[in-house]
Order: sequence, then C-alpha cells, then structure tokens
Amino acid sequence: MKISNYKGFLVINDYHEIIDYEVEYKVLNCFLEEGDMFLFNGGVIASCHNCNQFIRDRLVIEDNEWIDFFPPDEDCDLASKTAWYYAISKDEVIQALRYNGLFSCVVLKKGRNLSERSFELFHLEEDLGSSLYIRESTPGKFVNMVLPRIKEIISVN
Repeated sequence: MKISNYKGFLVINDYHEIIDYEVEYKVLNCFLEEGDMFLFNGGVIASCHNCNQFIRDRLVIEDNEWIDFFPPDEDCDLASKTAWYYAISKDEVIQALRYNGLFSCVVLKKGRNLSERSFELFHLEEDLGSSLYIRESTPGKFVNMVLPRIKEIISVN
C-alpha cells in the first residue's frame, strides 16, 4: 500500500488489500487516542425506524451537517438528517465494517460534538480496488501519530 495526497485528503491507496476484518480493525484503531471513539455514518434517514437494528441500538445523533468525500449533488435533500452511530468495542467496529464495507466515519472524543472530530475516514471504491481517504483536523497528526502505528500492522510506503 502507498500513501498519497488528493485534494486535501491523505490517501491509503489499495486499501482493498486488507481482506481481514481483524486487520482492518487494527488499522482503524491506530486513529484512536485515549477516550476516542468511531461514529459511523448510517446514512440519510427519514426516521430512526428506517435504520438497521444494529444502528438503531447505537444511534448517537442525527445531524444535518454534510460530512462526505463528495459534495452534495443538486438532488440531495440537505434538510434530511444523517444517522451517526457509535462503534467502540472491537466487535462493534467489525460489525459496522460488515454492515458497510465502503464506510464513512469520524473519530472524536466520547461525549464531544460531531464538529470536534479529529479525523474523517472514507473508504471509497475506485476503478482498480479501493482506497481510504483521510481528512485530519490537526495537520500532521496522521503522519506523526497514526502512520507509524499503521506501519507496525501493514506494509505502507
């Protein structure tokens, strides 16, 4: 795998080479500091009753802030709410990955607002596989803190 930059994102190219949920969990866990958790994007919902039970049991907030790799298109209803659900334990993170392998999630301290996220992570499908796109709130945090941890788990150039 290789690290690159694309329009303000750091990118782990060939992320699809991680084929084991245990390994992917370990890689994602490298983004966490003490007291951090993942909030996964459960999608735009009309009501909580439309959510999968796993999401409904972990729903933290419904928010109308647009957090996505792609800008909203003209057909997008920005007044709709996005379901954000937590995944804290290893089993919960793996379940979230199984629910949506091409995920969007944020990293933030437990009890903090969505706007206080430290990372945004987008696993996106591409022509020849997939990549993990990363937006950091503190410049250099990925390179200085996260990347060295990831290199202990997988080979990254």
